[in-house]
Amino acid sequence: MMQSIKEAARSGNASALCLLGLCYADGYGVPKDLRLAAHCFAVAAAMGHADAQFRYGVGHQYGLGLRKDMKKAAHWYRLAAKQGHGKAACNLGACYQLGRGVPLDMAQAARWYAVAAEQGLAPAEYNLALCMLDGAGTPQDLPEAVRWLRLAAEQGMALAQYDLAVCCEHGTGTQQDLPQASLWYRRAAEQGMPEAQYGLASCYGQGKGVPQDDTEATRWLTLSAAQGYEPAKLTLDSAAGLC
Repeated sequence: MMQSIKEAARSGNASALCLLGLCYADGYGVPKDLRLAAHCFAVAAAMGHADAQFRYGVGHQYGLGLRKDMKKAAHWYRLAAKQGHGKAACNLGACYQLGRGVPLDMAQAARWYAVAAEQGLAPAEYNLALCMLDGAGTPQDLPEAVRWLRLAAEQGMALAQYDLAVCCEHGTGTQQDLPQASLWYRRAAEQGMPEAQYGLASCYGQGKGVPQDDTEATRWLTLSAAQGYEPAKLTLDSAAGLC
């Protein structure tokens, strides 16, 4: 198997070169060698292979067998994104949002997040939702933002689950729905997110969307406080009568 991959790579097959790069990157069937992985990605990327371009960009961003260089990372992400590579589009969006390797440009960030979100990538769905919530780089559209949040939340992304819970609790971009708010707080809380644990504790403490239950409220507050979340610590201290 490995021999056939190497032979195809030597013959100039871009897909085989990219696959060989992955093998070197992971140490699958060959000794792990990030420099050789980067070389394989570079050759395939120069041949126009979108996934190799993406992975060569990752190599430049994180210094995987290469010197870190965000300008080069953004360059290769752009080439791959223009071919419809979702992960490259998402990473390029982040480059524009943070001004890394390219000038900060929220319109470009939202544009590339949208490309990746349409392919179902949860981080892109979430980031696009935030852009729409704030009107950053794209017109503010609260219902559409909630739609993207829900898609990311349904894929298990805790940040999206928490923000969706907040929207459901306060009726932001959607009809107020306290049972839905408590449900999404719970899903994020069960992944260990302290803000969501605090939100779920509040639901139990006030009977919002769930039966009022001081024991459950205290349990979730304690979990949140144990992670250093100050509002939870203050609430527990206040309940204990501490100054």
